[in-house]
Amino acid sequence: MEKKKFRIPNIFNMNRDGKGVEPGEDTTPNLKFFFKLLTRKFSNLLTLNLMMFPMVLPIVLAVYVFFNGPQMPTLGSPAFSALMGAHMTGAGGAELLTRFANLLPQINFITYNSYASWLPYVLIGILVITWGWQNTGSTYILRGLVRGDGVFIFSDYFYAIKKNLKQGFVLGLLDAGIIIVLIIDFMYTWSARSDYWSYLMFFIITALIIVYLFMRMYMYLMMITFNISLYKMLKNALIFTALGIKRNLMAALGIVLCLALWAALSIVGIQYNFGVLMFIPAFIMFALTGFISVYCAYPVIKKHMIDPVTAPAEDEADSRESEE
Repeated sequence: MEKKKFRIPNIFNMNRDGKGVEPGEDTTPNLKFFFKLLTRKFSNLLTLNLMMFPMVLPIVLAVYVFFNGPQMPTLGSPAFSALMGAHMTGAGGAELLTRFANLLPQINFITYNSYASWLPYVLIGILVITWGWQNTGSTYILRGLVRGDGVFIFSDYFYAIKKNLKQGFVLGLLDAGIIIVLIIDFMYTWSARSDYWSYLMFFIITALIIVYLFMRMYMYLMMITFNISLYKMLKNALIFTALGIKRNLMAALGIVLCLALWAALSIVGIQYNFGVLMFIPAFIMFALTGFISVYCAYPVIKKHMIDPVTAPAEDEADSRESEE
């Protein structure tokens, strides 16, 4: 009897097709099938996660350059007098600045006209320009994994970008712009909480962030699935935020649990001087959270946008067969 040779699984082959759905298998998109599908497509997610690193790498590099680039003493910065003046006079709307001014004696400012003063903006600019394309490619792959399609990660990734080149670019600029504005508004309202109206604005911004995060679950999915205008895409995404509230909340819970596990591993790693624990989840986390989002969102789109179109066509075909 011939001995079977042991082979190391080639999990990072970008064009390797994963295991498909078995005949007669219950594919109801519930929690049980989620874990079965996750186990089956785990190697594909590892590969996709490597391709999603450019979505976070510019941010990491920008933060590193900003805090580790050339710096000058606080007192030598032109911003020192303005911030200290706002701190001493208590100018209206300067709550964030005055809190920052309290730290002035202990910090330094980025040296003017050094690489640290412009390189972070270049990195973020590159990310903003490519943001829509990267989301388009990764969402196309994730949809294929959720639907059980044959997926060739590398070629399908760039096929989706090429097919949605213009709309993906425009949607990416809009998406990145909204995210940046919401983050700035959240930081400002968080630091400016002092009375009823400031707390009200904080909760309004927080609610808008939650709603928009739910909308993002559907935006790119609809773009790669239908020939749809940007306005209708945003309108439908807002509607699906309400129609799919149960699945949206389950997706949010799953993503929060994943991030909480990452945070817990990071804390343990820092506490026991084993920093590698902070980086291990990064090799699956981006694709995993995206998979959770698409797994929960696609059935809602299928129910309300795909099934109503395919059902009448099937009924018409059945009626023609009965007439014959």
